Amino acid sequence: MVSTSIDLIVAYAWTDAPPVFRLILHLPKQGAFIVRATRIQTVFGLWSAIACLLIPSSLSADAVKITVQSLQPNGGFAFSPIWFGFHDGSFQPFTAGSSASSSIEAVAELADLGQISTQFSGHGVQTSVGGSPFTPGSSASTIVNVADPSMDRFVNYAGMVVPSNDLFLGNQSGLALFDANGNFVGPQTITIFGRNVWDAGTEVNDVTNHPAFIQGQDPHGGADEHGTIGLFLDRPDSAAYLASILGKTTAANYEITSLLSSDVAIASISFQVVPESSSVIMISSSIIGLTSVWGFKRLARRIPELNNRSL
Repeated sequence: MVSTSIDLIVAYAWTDAPPVFRLILHLPKQGAFIVRATRIQTVFGLWSAIACLLIPSSLSADAVKITVQSLQPNGGFAFSPIWFGFHDGSFQPFTAGSSASSSIEAVAELADLGQISTQFSGHGVQTSVGGSPFTPGSSASTIVNVADPSMDRFVNYAGMVVPSNDLFLGNQSGLALFDANGNFVGPQTITIFGRNVWDAGTEVNDVTNHPAFIQGQDPHGGADEHGTIGLFLDRPDSAAYLASILGKTTAANYEITSLLSSDVAIASISFQVVPESSSVIMISSSIIGLTSVWGFKRLARRIPELNNRSL
């Protein structure tokens, strides 16, 4: 049952023990909680039995909605689906000035998120946003459940910028979304500009060297660069490289007419906590006052077919 409110269903059932009442609370996106109270004689006794329902199935879980949007103009650059990993601060996917790991190389050259997902395994919960490249103006969202936000307080992200040989988006150090007590420090939105784009230093920047996302080019087999990770626009050859991409037709069948520059926004990533169906159930005294054993027995008489079978 999917509902925005709590539904109470009371049924009279027969088991090999004396007749009991089962109270089933159907909650959004959850299964059923069942309380059995044998030989209930009073309203107070019934609701005492229900008290155990005040403990939720996942007290500390937070559902975080991640929204990624392309801020590029028509004819601008695109980027791949984005990988996200939530962790305790001990995971660092890359370091500027150092050689890229094989997982970052896979992201930056082929938009392959599989290796970084494998590398991250065991550090925390992870997800990706987007099922296809983010072309100019497109957006996508997903919701991820952070089981222990006091532990997995930080998030890293990574994705490829296309068309290119090995440009990517990502953060070296984790962004703190929760404090030490697990409280969400948001909503938060980050804007990624051209000046924030990284060059992995793994493949020579050449529009004829098998770049990804350009029609007629196979992204596999590009010549290795053997360089280090650095900000792309800080490279002396960045302007010439971008000029060589101008006018090329992308795999999404549009022409590149707008180039990356320092202050032009590429993407925004927003994080917000959404209501969680496993939040603590509060059963008010007004509900208790409206309920009686007589009412339960009356309901049982109205559904006699339940007397001879279990729920």
